[in-house]
Amino acid sequence: MHRPTTVCALFLSCLVVTSVSQAEIDSRLIKKAGQLCQKGNRALESGKPEEAKTYYGKAVDAVPTFPTALIGLGRIAMGEKRFEDALASYERAKEGYAQIGASMAGIESRRYADAQRQIASMHDTIANLQASATSNVNIQISQLEGAISQLEAINPPNPTDASEPPGEIYFHIGNALFQLNRIDEALAAWETCRERSPEFPLVYNNLALAYWKLERLAEARTSLDKAAELGFNVNPRFKADLERAAARTESD
Repeated sequence: MHRPTTVCALFLSCLVVTSVSQAEIDSRLIKKAGQLCQKGNRALESGKPEEAKTYYGKAVDAVPTFPTALIGLGRIAMGEKRFEDALASYERAKEGYAQIGASMAGIESRRYADAQRQIASMHDTIANLQASATSNVNIQISQLEGAISQLEAINPPNPTDASEPPGEIYFHIGNALFQLNRIDEALAAWETCRERSPEFPLVYNNLALAYWKLERLAEARTSLDKAAELGFNVNPRFKADLERAAARTESD
């Protein structure tokens, strides 16, 4: 008489386990893609683009819209002068932030909630230790307080911000557009980067170049000065050429 109920309960239990496992798989895939991208970045910075391409490719196989991998592939395409491919990769990376950012926010939310539970449990343990009279209580409390400090450093994520592409992606998009001689579009992308990441020095150097190309020399000089102010090592020849061009314009 009770067998159907038992089977039903077992079936529902299996459904719950399957759902949790899927969430864990998603988390693992995102983590795996991130680790592969770290290896890809190291390979690329070491002058091994083919090795980097392999790592980025595996990251995209794991998570097709993983932005870091797509940016890495875009950088490789730029180095190979495949500017259309680079632009397409950067555009995909920008679109991927909405999906991956939301997923990452969910993972970080669970991590934050787990941290809060651990903190509460550790505070309870400290209270119990303080009530005891064991000889090593101070050492145990010190260890727990250190662990609590690390957990308190975990901040709650902002899902809205997580889904927004960072300004730097527009920097890369602008680079590809500039190489395709789409100067106005490149300038618009770099200006967006400046608005979203105002402390990113490289974009000011590129803005200076675009403004110069468009004969907006006052804006070019201001942007180059800002790049230097933020610590960018401005090319002295570029600066001298820009100053000469501005001087000729002022004398006309």
